[in-house]
Amino acid sequence: MPSIEIIIENCSKMTPVSSSSVTGEWLALELRRSTPDVCVIDCRNPSDFSQSHIGGAVNLTIPTLLFRRFANGKLNFESVIKCPDTKKKLMGALDNGKTIVICDDTHENPEEDSTGDSNASIQSVLLKRLAQDGHQIVSLEGGYTCFRLSYPEWCEGGCCSSEPPLMGLQSLRIDSCESVRSLDSLDSSLGLDDDNHSSSGSGLGSNHYPPPSPGFPVEILPHLFLGNAQNSEDAEALKKHGIQYILNVTPNLPNVFEDSGDIKYMQIPIDDHWSQDVANFFPEAISFIDEARQSGVGVLVHCWAGISRSVTITVAYLMYKLSMSLNEAYDFVRKRKANIAPNFNFMGQLLDFERQLNLSPACSCAAEKEGCRCRVPYFLTPGKKSPDSGIDFDRWS
Repeated sequence: MPSIEIIIENCSKMTPVSSSSVTGEWLALELRRSTPDVCVIDCRNPSDFSQSHIGGAVNLTIPTLLFRRFANGKLNFESVIKCPDTKKKLMGALDNGKTIVICDDTHENPEEDSTGDSNASIQSVLLKRLAQDGHQIVSLEGGYTCFRLSYPEWCEGGCCSSEPPLMGLQSLRIDSCESVRSLDSLDSSLGLDDDNHSSSGSGLGSNHYPPPSPGFPVEILPHLFLGNAQNSEDAEALKKHGIQYILNVTPNLPNVFEDSGDIKYMQIPIDDHWSQDVANFFPEAISFIDEARQSGVGVLVHCWAGISRSVTITVAYLMYKLSMSLNEAYDFVRKRKANIAPNFNFMGQLLDFERQLNLSPACSCAAEKEGCRCRVPYFLTPGKKSPDSGIDFDRWS
């Protein structure tokens, strides 16, 4: 399997190569629709598919004998699909004119593949045969691996890999039981210790990831909601939660209801990229959130996916208002919304913010004459943009 550096380099070079391929960005936008007009066929082996796959994808493997007859035009597509449920879904998608997206685990254009790999051959034959039958069919540039690295929020199942795991926030843990108990006490004092905020899967303090997040938007504190782009456009949901303030942490998403005068907006024009200075906006963002909450109305903090930029602002607010450490604030948010992962550069800025607020844990070397010998982690972040996917390809140093 290629090294993670090679995969990342290939992903960063992905541009449209032909009319029969689509980018991961295009697919992510299609999946974001309330009723996606695509159907994803995953040609990887079943064990890889069961570990992790694009949400809603169908796993298709064709026995060698049937595949040869299908490739030679002696069998039609329907006859090589043996699973009744898979057949029903795929034939329904074709009948409804949906775009079929073929996905495998390669990183090259299947039309140019010459490795002889069976999955690549299946992809190439499917592209040819279904196109001949008049169906709209395309391949996914970079394959599943590149898509998962850039858009993990659209993938389901575990993300097992033979490669060493990328170091990120989801690999961090708080082992102190006292920290978990203090968060539970804070829940109770804030009136948040209900069924939707159970402490049984306490984020970073647990050995397992917490259960799936509740539906968006997620209430972090009374009148403070964390969400995504879709929430910011949902007038019914905004009204239901009494949201009259919206903090838009993107440079290009529209403030949909600004002209109506019913909602007050603040926009922080930053990308989910290592070069962005989000900390510069902390004071203004905290003041904006406070203004809404003190008025007794809801405020929605959102970015595109609700995973990185908006989470960074929310964590900073908790640190400032509730004097939480970075770990405590992160854990507090993650108890309510499992799929959060600010990029490492933003985490570095939150770490600096923690020091500015004097919230850092006491140094164990403070009493020693030689001075502090604790190693403070810093972040190395290459210039790979991952728009609000919550993943930058970073490493601890």
